[in-house]
Amino acid sequence: MDEIEKLLVKAAGYGATNVLYRGYELLADRLAGIGRFEAALSARNQAAAYLKEYNLSKNQRMVQGQAVRFDVFQKEQQISLAEERIKSQRSQWVATLALIIVVSGGLWAWTYYRRKRKDLNQQRLLLEKETELQRKITEIEGQAFRAQMNPHFIFNALNSVKGLIVTGRDKEAAVYISRFSKLVRSVLDQSRNKTISLREELETLELYLQLEQLRFRDGFAFTNKVAADVNTEEIILPAVVIQPFAENSIWHGFRGNSRKNELVITVSVEAEFLIISIEDNGIGREAAAANAQKEHHSHGIEITRQRLLNFSGAHNTSVIHYEDLKTEDDKFALGTRVTLKIPLRYE
Repeated sequence: MDEIEKLLVKAAGYGATNVLYRGYELLADRLAGIGRFEAALSARNQAAAYLKEYNLSKNQRMVQGQAVRFDVFQKEQQISLAEERIKSQRSQWVATLALIIVVSGGLWAWTYYRRKRKDLNQQRLLLEKETELQRKITEIEGQAFRAQMNPHFIFNALNSVKGLIVTGRDKEAAVYISRFSKLVRSVLDQSRNKTISLREELETLELYLQLEQLRFRDGFAFTNKVAADVNTEEIILPAVVIQPFAENSIWHGFRGNSRKNELVITVSVEAEFLIISIEDNGIGREAAAANAQKEHHSHGIEITRQRLLNFSGAHNTSVIHYEDLKTEDDKFALGTRVTLKIPLRYE
Protein backbone atom coordinates (compact mmCIF):
# COMPACT_ATOMS: atom_id res chain seq x y z
CA MET A 1 0.00 0.00 0.00
CA ASP A 2 2.77 2.37 0.94
CA GLU A 3 4.58 1.57 -2.33
CA ILE A 4 1.50 2.51 -4.37
CA GLU A 5 1.19 5.78 -2.52
CA LYS A 6 4.87 6.52 -3.13
CA LEU A 7 4.42 5.84 -6.86
CA LEU A 8 1.38 8.12 -6.93
CA VAL A 9 3.31 10.93 -5.22
CA LYS A 10 6.13 10.54 -7.77
CA ALA A 11 3.63 10.48 -10.69
CA ALA A 12 1.98 13.59 -9.35
CA GLY A 13 5.35 15.26 -9.39
CA TYR A 14 5.67 14.50 -13.10
CA GLY A 15 2.06 15.50 -13.88
CA ALA A 16 1.29 12.12 -15.41
CA THR A 17 -2.50 12.26 -15.06
CA ASN A 18 -3.05 8.98 -16.90
CA VAL A 19 -0.73 7.20 -14.45
CA LEU A 20 -2.40 8.92 -11.49
CA TYR A 21 -5.84 7.95 -12.74
CA ARG A 22 -4.93 4.26 -13.02
CA GLY A 23 -2.94 4.35 -9.77
CA TYR A 24 -5.89 5.73 -7.75
CA GLU A 25 -8.18 3.16 -9.39
CA LEU A 26 -5.82 0.42 -8.22
CA LEU A 27 -5.51 2.00 -4.78
CA ALA A 28 -9.32 2.20 -4.46
CA ASP A 29 -9.61 -1.49 -5.31
CA ARG A 30 -6.97 -2.37 -2.72
CA LEU A 31 -8.59 -0.27 0.00
CA ALA A 32 -12.02 -1.76 -0.70
CA GLY A 33 -10.47 -5.22 -0.47
CA ILE A 34 -9.24 -4.61 3.07
CA GLY A 35 -12.48 -2.99 4.18
CA ARG A 36 -11.42 0.60 4.18
CA PHE A 37 -14.37 1.83 2.23
CA GLU A 38 -14.15 5.51 3.04
CA ALA A 39 -10.54 5.60 1.94
CA ALA A 40 -11.48 3.58 -1.14
CA LEU A 41 -14.24 6.08 -2.00
CA SER A 42 -11.82 8.97 -1.59
CA ALA A 43 -9.30 7.20 -3.85
CA ARG A 44 -12.05 6.54 -6.37
CA ASN A 45 -13.03 10.21 -6.41
CA GLN A 46 -9.41 11.15 -6.84
CA ALA A 47 -9.13 8.71 -9.77
CA ALA A 48 -12.24 10.27 -11.36
CA ALA A 49 -10.73 13.76 -10.99
CA TYR A 50 -7.48 12.65 -12.63
CA LEU A 51 -9.44 10.89 -15.38
CA LYS A 52 -11.32 14.09 -16.10
CA GLU A 53 -8.08 16.06 -16.13
CA TYR A 54 -6.48 13.46 -18.38
CA ASN A 55 -9.39 13.55 -20.81
CA LEU A 56 -9.30 17.36 -20.85
CA SER A 57 -5.57 17.35 -21.46
CA LYS A 58 -6.02 14.74 -24.17
CA ASN A 59 -8.69 16.85 -25.89
CA GLN A 60 -6.49 19.90 -25.67
CA ARG A 61 -3.64 18.00 -27.28
CA MET A 62 -5.98 16.81 -30.02
CA VAL A 63 -7.18 20.34 -30.64
CA GLN A 64 -3.61 21.62 -30.66
CA GLY A 65 -2.59 18.82 -33.03
CA GLN A 66 -5.46 19.67 -35.34
CA ALA A 67 -4.52 23.34 -35.15
CA VAL A 68 -0.92 22.48 -36.00
CA ARG A 69 -2.05 20.26 -38.88
CA PHE A 70 -4.33 23.05 -40.08
CA ASP A 71 -1.47 25.53 -39.92
CA VAL A 72 0.72 23.10 -41.85
CA PHE A 73 -2.08 22.67 -44.42
CA GLN A 74 -2.45 26.43 -44.76
CA LYS A 75 1.29 26.79 -45.21
CA GLU A 76 1.28 24.05 -47.83
CA GLN A 77 -1.62 25.76 -49.60
CA GLN A 78 0.20 29.10 -49.51
CA ILE A 79 3.35 27.46 -50.86
CA SER A 80 1.33 25.73 -53.59
CA LEU A 81 -0.39 29.00 -54.52
CA ALA A 82 2.96 30.79 -54.55
CA GLU A 83 4.40 28.12 -56.82
CA GLU A 84 1.39 28.36 -59.14
CA ARG A 85 1.75 32.14 -59.16
CA ILE A 86 5.45 31.85 -59.98
CA LYS A 87 4.67 29.34 -62.75
CA SER A 88 1.98 31.65 -64.11
CA GLN A 89 4.28 34.66 -63.97
CA ARG A 90 7.04 32.63 -65.60
CA SER A 91 4.68 31.53 -68.36
CA GLN A 92 3.57 35.12 -68.89
CA TRP A 93 7.18 36.26 -68.98
CA VAL A 94 8.11 33.54 -71.47
CA ALA A 95 5.07 34.43 -73.60
CA THR A 96 5.95 38.13 -73.43
CA LEU A 97 9.57 37.40 -74.29
CA ALA A 98 8.49 35.22 -77.19
CA LEU A 99 6.15 37.96 -78.41
CA ILE A 100 8.96 40.51 -78.15
CA ILE A 101 11.29 38.21 -80.07
CA VAL A 102 8.68 37.57 -82.78
CA VAL A 103 7.80 41.27 -83.11
CA SER A 104 11.47 42.32 -83.06
CA GLY A 105 12.31 39.64 -85.62
CA GLY A 106 9.46 40.80 -87.81
CA LEU A 107 10.51 44.43 -87.55
CA TRP A 108 14.14 43.52 -88.28
CA ALA A 109 13.09 41.42 -91.28
CA TRP A 110 10.89 44.23 -92.58
CA THR A 111 13.64 46.82 -92.04
CA TYR A 112 16.20 44.55 -93.73
CA TYR A 113 13.81 43.99 -96.64
CA ARG A 114 13.19 47.73 -97.02
CA ARG A 115 16.88 48.52 -96.80
CA LYS A 116 17.80 45.73 -99.22
CA ARG A 117 15.13 46.89 -101.63
CA LYS A 118 16.38 50.47 -101.34
CA ASP A 119 19.95 49.32 -101.96
CA LEU A 120 18.86 47.32 -104.99
CA ASN A 121 16.94 50.31 -106.33
CA GLN A 122 19.98 52.53 -105.80
CA GLN A 123 22.21 49.98 -107.52
CA ARG A 124 19.74 49.74 -110.39
CA LEU A 125 19.60 53.53 -110.74
CA LEU A 126 23.40 53.73 -110.53
CA LEU A 127 23.72 51.04 -113.21
CA GLU A 128 21.24 52.88 -115.41
CA LYS A 129 23.17 56.13 -114.93
CA GLU A 130 26.47 54.39 -115.70
CA THR A 131 24.94 52.80 -118.79
CA GLU A 132 23.53 56.13 -119.93
CA LEU A 133 26.86 57.85 -119.22
CA GLN A 134 28.72 55.17 -121.17
CA ARG A 135 26.27 55.60 -124.05
CA LYS A 136 26.84 59.36 -124.02
CA ILE A 137 30.61 58.88 -123.87
CA THR A 138 30.47 56.51 -126.85
CA GLU A 139 28.25 58.96 -128.70
CA ILE A 140 30.61 61.85 -127.94
CA GLU A 141 33.61 59.77 -129.04
CA GLY A 142 31.86 59.02 -132.31
CA GLN A 143 30.97 62.66 -132.74
CA ALA A 144 34.57 63.61 -132.09
CA PHE A 145 35.92 61.44 -134.88
CA ARG A 146 33.14 62.53 -137.20
CA ALA A 147 34.01 66.14 -136.29
CA GLN A 148 37.57 65.56 -137.44
CA MET A 149 36.78 63.40 -140.45
CA ASN A 150 33.46 64.96 -141.37
CA PRO A 151 32.24 65.07 -144.99
CA HIS A 152 33.09 68.79 -145.23
CA PHE A 153 36.76 68.14 -144.49
CA ILE A 154 36.91 65.13 -146.81
CA PHE A 155 35.17 67.06 -149.58
CA ASN A 156 37.64 69.93 -149.31
CA ALA A 157 40.59 67.54 -149.17
CA LEU A 158 39.49 65.72 -152.32
CA ASN A 159 38.88 69.03 -154.09
CA SER A 160 42.41 70.05 -153.17
CA VAL A 161 43.75 66.85 -154.70
CA LYS A 162 41.65 67.46 -157.80
CA GLY A 163 42.96 71.01 -158.09
CA LEU A 164 46.56 69.82 -157.83
CA ILE A 165 46.02 67.21 -160.53
CA VAL A 166 44.19 69.63 -162.86
CA THR A 167 47.00 72.17 -162.57
CA GLY A 168 49.59 69.51 -163.34
CA ARG A 169 51.13 69.34 -159.88
CA ASP A 170 51.09 65.57 -159.79
CA LYS A 171 53.91 65.19 -157.27
CA GLU A 172 52.17 67.50 -154.81
CA ALA A 173 48.93 65.57 -155.39
CA ALA A 174 50.72 62.30 -154.65
CA VAL A 175 52.17 63.72 -151.43
CA TYR A 176 48.75 65.02 -150.43
CA ILE A 177 47.04 61.67 -151.10
CA SER A 178 49.74 59.83 -149.14
CA ARG A 179 49.37 62.09 -146.13
CA PHE A 180 45.58 62.03 -146.38
CA SER A 181 45.53 58.21 -146.39
CA LYS A 182 47.85 58.15 -143.35
CA LEU A 183 45.54 60.54 -141.53
CA VAL A 184 42.46 58.45 -142.34
CA ARG A 185 44.21 55.24 -141.22
CA SER A 186 45.43 56.92 -138.04
CA VAL A 187 41.94 58.17 -137.16
CA LEU A 188 40.40 54.77 -137.84
CA ASP A 189 43.02 53.05 -135.66
CA GLN A 190 42.47 55.51 -132.83
CA SER A 191 38.69 55.11 -133.01
CA ARG A 192 39.07 51.61 -131.55
CA ASN A 193 40.50 52.98 -128.29
CA LYS A 194 39.12 55.41 -125.73
CA THR A 195 42.56 56.85 -125.09
CA ILE A 196 45.80 57.11 -127.04
CA SER A 197 49.35 58.09 -126.21
CA LEU A 198 50.43 61.69 -126.44
CA ARG A 199 52.88 60.67 -129.19
CA GLU A 200 50.03 59.30 -131.33
CA GLU A 201 47.99 62.45 -130.74
CA LEU A 202 50.87 64.69 -131.85
CA GLU A 203 51.61 62.54 -134.91
CA THR A 204 47.96 62.65 -136.01
CA LEU A 205 47.88 66.41 -135.41
CA GLU A 206 51.02 66.87 -137.52
CA LEU A 207 49.47 64.90 -140.40
CA TYR A 208 46.40 67.09 -140.24
CA LEU A 209 48.42 70.32 -140.16
CA GLN A 210 50.54 69.18 -143.10
CA LEU A 211 47.38 68.60 -145.13
CA GLU A 212 45.98 71.97 -144.13
CA GLN A 213 49.27 73.63 -145.11
CA LEU A 214 48.85 72.30 -148.63
CA ARG A 215 45.20 73.30 -148.78
CA PHE A 216 45.13 76.65 -146.98
CA ARG A 217 45.34 79.51 -149.47
CA ASP A 218 47.44 81.94 -147.45
CA GLY A 219 49.69 79.27 -145.98
CA PHE A 220 50.96 79.05 -142.40
CA ALA A 221 53.86 77.69 -140.40
CA PHE A 222 53.45 75.47 -137.35
CA THR A 223 55.78 74.35 -134.58
CA ASN A 224 55.39 71.60 -131.98
CA LYS A 225 57.29 72.31 -128.75
CA VAL A 226 57.37 69.41 -126.29
CA ALA A 227 59.14 69.87 -122.95
CA ALA A 228 62.01 67.49 -122.20
CA ASP A 229 60.33 66.03 -119.11
CA VAL A 230 57.18 65.03 -121.03
CA ASN A 231 57.00 61.28 -121.69
CA THR A 232 54.94 61.19 -124.88
CA GLU A 233 54.98 57.38 -124.99
CA GLU A 234 53.37 56.79 -121.59
CA ILE A 235 51.10 59.81 -121.12
CA ILE A 236 47.59 59.07 -122.37
CA LEU A 237 44.65 61.32 -123.25
CA PRO A 238 41.47 61.18 -125.33
CA ALA A 239 42.10 61.10 -129.05
CA VAL A 240 41.70 64.22 -131.20
CA VAL A 241 41.64 66.91 -128.48
CA ILE A 242 44.17 69.34 -130.01
CA GLN A 243 43.00 69.28 -133.64
CA PRO A 244 39.69 71.20 -133.21
CA PHE A 245 41.53 74.16 -131.63
CA ALA A 246 44.27 74.11 -134.28
CA GLU A 247 41.62 73.99 -137.00
CA ASN A 248 39.83 76.92 -135.37
CA SER A 249 43.04 78.95 -135.48
CA ILE A 250 43.64 78.14 -139.15
CA TRP A 251 40.15 78.80 -140.49
CA HIS A 252 39.16 81.65 -138.21
CA GLY A 253 42.31 83.26 -136.86
CA PHE A 254 44.33 83.24 -140.08
CA ARG A 255 41.64 84.42 -142.50
CA GLY A 256 42.26 88.07 -143.31
CA ASN A 257 45.44 88.10 -141.22
CA SER A 258 47.99 90.66 -142.42
CA ARG A 259 50.90 88.94 -140.70
CA LYS A 260 52.66 85.73 -141.69
CA ASN A 261 50.50 83.01 -140.17
CA GLU A 262 52.17 81.06 -137.40
CA LEU A 263 50.80 78.32 -135.15
CA VAL A 264 52.71 77.07 -132.09
CA ILE A 265 51.72 73.93 -130.13
CA THR A 266 53.42 73.75 -126.72
CA VAL A 267 53.23 70.68 -124.44
CA SER A 268 54.44 70.62 -120.82
CA VAL A 269 53.71 69.07 -117.43
CA GLU A 270 52.76 71.05 -114.32
CA ALA A 271 52.17 69.18 -111.05
CA GLU A 272 49.53 66.55 -111.87
CA PHE A 273 48.37 68.08 -115.13
CA LEU A 274 49.29 67.94 -118.79
CA ILE A 275 49.34 71.48 -120.21
CA ILE A 276 48.79 71.91 -123.96
CA SER A 277 48.90 75.41 -125.45
CA ILE A 278 47.63 76.24 -128.97
CA GLU A 279 48.78 79.77 -129.87
CA ASP A 280 48.28 81.61 -133.13
CA ASN A 281 49.16 85.13 -134.30
CA GLY A 282 45.81 85.58 -136.07
CA ILE A 283 43.18 88.31 -136.04
CA GLY A 284 41.83 87.40 -132.58
CA ARG A 285 38.48 86.12 -131.42
CA GLU A 286 36.64 89.44 -131.66
CA ALA A 287 37.45 89.94 -135.33
CA ALA A 288 36.76 86.28 -136.08
CA ALA A 289 33.37 86.57 -134.41
CA ALA A 290 32.62 89.66 -136.44
CA ASN A 291 33.18 87.65 -139.61
CA ALA A 292 30.26 85.47 -138.47
CA GLN A 293 31.65 82.39 -140.15
CA LYS A 294 30.07 79.41 -138.37
CA GLU A 295 31.69 76.17 -139.38
CA HIS A 296 31.66 72.60 -138.08
CA HIS A 297 34.82 72.96 -135.96
CA SER A 298 33.08 75.23 -133.41
CA HIS A 299 30.80 72.29 -132.70
CA GLY A 300 33.88 70.05 -132.46
CA ILE A 301 35.30 72.24 -129.68
CA GLU A 302 32.18 71.76 -127.56
CA ILE A 303 32.40 68.00 -128.12
CA THR A 304 36.06 68.08 -127.07
CA ARG A 305 35.16 69.96 -123.89
CA GLN A 306 32.63 67.25 -122.99
CA ARG A 307 35.16 64.52 -123.71
CA LEU A 308 37.76 66.15 -121.49
CA LEU A 309 35.21 66.38 -118.66
CA ASN A 310 34.43 62.69 -119.07
CA PHE A 311 38.15 61.91 -119.08
CA SER A 312 38.58 63.82 -115.80
CA GLY A 313 35.95 61.66 -114.10
CA ALA A 314 34.02 62.79 -111.03
CA HIS A 315 36.46 65.64 -110.27
CA ASN A 316 35.90 67.49 -113.59
CA THR A 317 39.33 69.07 -113.32
CA SER A 318 39.88 69.57 -117.05
CA VAL A 319 40.02 73.25 -118.01
CA ILE A 320 39.95 75.05 -121.37
CA HIS A 321 41.23 78.61 -121.01
CA TYR A 322 41.10 81.25 -123.77
CA GLU A 323 43.45 84.24 -123.76
CA ASP A 324 43.25 87.12 -126.23
CA LEU A 325 46.76 88.33 -127.10
CA LYS A 326 46.88 92.10 -127.65
CA THR A 327 49.28 94.99 -127.76
CA GLU A 328 50.06 96.80 -124.53
CA ASP A 329 47.47 99.46 -125.24
CA ASP A 330 44.86 96.73 -126.01
CA LYS A 331 44.12 98.34 -129.37
CA PHE A 332 45.37 95.62 -131.70
CA ALA A 333 44.98 91.86 -131.57
CA LEU A 334 48.13 89.77 -131.69
CA GLY A 335 46.40 86.39 -131.75
CA THR A 336 44.79 83.87 -129.46
CA ARG A 337 46.15 81.35 -126.97
CA VAL A 338 44.07 78.34 -125.89
CA THR A 339 45.37 76.33 -122.94
CA LEU A 340 44.17 72.80 -122.18
CA LYS A 341 44.69 71.61 -118.60
CA ILE A 342 44.19 67.83 -118.55
CA PRO A 343 44.66 65.46 -115.56
CA LEU A 344 47.96 63.63 -116.00
CA ARG A 345 47.52 59.90 -116.63
CA TYR A 346 49.98 57.23 -117.66
CA GLU A 347 49.42 54.04 -119.59
